[in-house]
Parts: sequence; structure tokens; C-alpha cells
Amino acid sequence: MPYTLSEDGMQIKSTIGKTLLVVLFCLVSISVFAKDNTWEVLFDSGKQAYTDGRYSQAIERLSEAEKGARLSKADELKLAEICKYIGLSYACLHKFSDAEAPLKQTLAYVEKVKGAESEELIPCLVDLANLYFASSKPGQAEGFAKRALSIAEKVEGADSPKLIQYLDQMANASVAQGKLSEAESIRKRVVSICDRPSDPNNPMLAIALYDLGVIYMREHKSDEMQAAFTRALPICEKTEPLHAGVYLPVLNGLGGYYMDKGRLYEAEPYILKAVEVAQQSLGVDDPATGTTIRMQAALQMLQGNYSQAEVTIKKALAIHEKAGNKGLIIGDLSVYSQILRKLERSDEAAKIEARMSDLKAKK
Repeated sequence: MPYTLSEDGMQIKSTIGKTLLVVLFCLVSISVFAKDNTWEVLFDSGKQAYTDGRYSQAIERLSEAEKGARLSKADELKLAEICKYIGLSYACLHKFSDAEAPLKQTLAYVEKVKGAESEELIPCLVDLANLYFASSKPGQAEGFAKRALSIAEKVEGADSPKLIQYLDQMANASVAQGKLSEAESIRKRVVSICDRPSDPNNPMLAIALYDLGVIYMREHKSDEMQAAFTRALPICEKTEPLHAGVYLPVLNGLGGYYMDKGRLYEAEPYILKAVEVAQQSLGVDDPATGTTIRMQAALQMLQGNYSQAEVTIKKALAIHEKAGNKGLIIGDLSVYSQILRKLERSDEAAKIEARMSDLKAKK
């Protein structure tokens, strides 16, 4: 009589068979990754996907590459590179909590291989600082930025321009935490680094002075702000790439300073120049151009030129209505209602104010 398996025996045989298949599959996978270096192909493909902005695809391929690299016992610096791109891909998708672990793992790998004071840690620390800034965690960002600065100071020296990016991170972290006096000290150090007699028109000096002036503005130190902006102004005038990002806000800041002081004659050339720069560098329909035109309308109102101020504020309002920016529209309407009341057109002013209230009530 031939030997036959019971139902239980057949189930055991099936289970053993499945187990052997799983073990065999794992061995084949290890063999493929180890011998054919499939993980390297996946890494190159994932890195290219990251470069191309295909972040979800990058994460998928890089995660598989990481598994293969671990199985084949790849160099830890290569594992660090894989983890870096996984973390950066998550960050680009605004999945900051998912980005944290791979970026920290990157730091751990590099630190293990290169040591705690290696300059090769700096990019890892900067990536983590940027991640925590994006996650609205400035306190944690500050810690990584400080460590990056400490290593960079030892490598580059205390006055090297290469320190500026780390000092910028620390200043931003201080501002985000309300530590304005610390931010002021850091910004002053950046100005000192950029202030070279051999290069008085250094664009980096103009940027540093502008950043310092913004801190002074936050601290309500208007005279110090005016001094910083005035010093930055001639450098900005000579450097076209600074026009939109630095020159325009410097002009607006100086115009606003003199308006607040009641020195309208001194304010006017700054405001007129700001409108010109905004239109040329940003375009006539840019919301920032509209905000600058609003300042011009406010100046005209203070000068008593109410009819011209009304024409000007309508231009600003049209720009911001086209952009659909509720906050900027409310700002325009506020100035508009003041102008109308100066023109003794109270009924029209009341309608404008009612529109402001409706906009503020809308979420």
C-alpha cells in the first residue's frame, strides 16, 4: 500500500515548502545585491529622480537601494549618501517628520566614520537645521546651526565669509524665538565679516546691512535702521541683481522712516525711486509694486495732495485685487478711506470701511 500524507501532513509539507521558498528568495536577493550591485543602479536612478524633482519615485528607489546596500554591507559613507537623498526627497514633499530619521542617520554615519569635528559633518548639520526651520522648530534648528558654525570656524577661521551661511541660520533661529538682541549681535558680526576696505561695493555687505536694518526695525530702533539702510543704498544702486530683494525694501524703509518723522520732502525721492525700481524689476502688476504705490499714495495724502492720492491708491488697489490678496486689499482700503475723509466724502469712506469689515470677517 503506497504511503500517503494525512491532511495535517500535507499542510506541514506546504508550510515547509513556503518557508524554503522564502529562504531561497532571500538568498537569491542577497546574491543579486551583493554580486550584481543592483542597489547601486537603484541609487543612481533614485538620485536622478531626486534631481529631476520626481521625489516620490526617488524615495521608492532609494529605499530599495538602502536595503540592498545594507545587505551587501556597503561602505557607511555610501549609506549616508543614500539616506541623505531619501531625507531630502521627503523634505521636498513637505513630509518633514519622515525626513528627520534619514537625515539624522546620515549625520550618524558620517560622524562615525569621520569623527565628531570633521568638516564633512557640516552639510549634514545644515540639512538638519534647514529641516527644523521648515518644521517651525527654530530651537532645534539653532542647535545644528551652532554646531556647523563651530566646526567651520576651526576649519576656515573666525572671519571667513564662508561662515555667513551658518550665521544666517543662527540669526533666523534667534528671530523666530524672539531673541532679537542675539540676532542683532549675529548680524553685526556678518557685517564685520563683509566689510572689507579692499571691496567697499561688495554686494554681500549691502545684504548684511539690510539684514541688520531689519533687526533694528523689529527692535524699534529706527535711527539705527536708517543708518544701516543708508549705508547699503549706494551699493544697491550699483548692483542690479540686488534691486528686487534688497534695493527696493531699502528704499521703502528709508521712505517710511522719513514719513514717520514728518520729513516728507526727504521721503519723496526714496518713494518715487522705489516705485520705479519695483516696476522695472518686478513688473507693473506685481503685488510688491502695488504695496510701494500704496506708500506713494500715503505720502501724497500727508502732503495734502488728496486728489492725486486717490488716483494713486486706486492703482494699488487694482493691482492687489487682480492678485486676490485679501490682506493687501485691506491695507489699500484703509488708506483709501482716510483719503476720502480728507476729501470730505464721508459716505464713500463709510462704504470702503464696510467693505474692509466684510473682508476681515471672511476666513
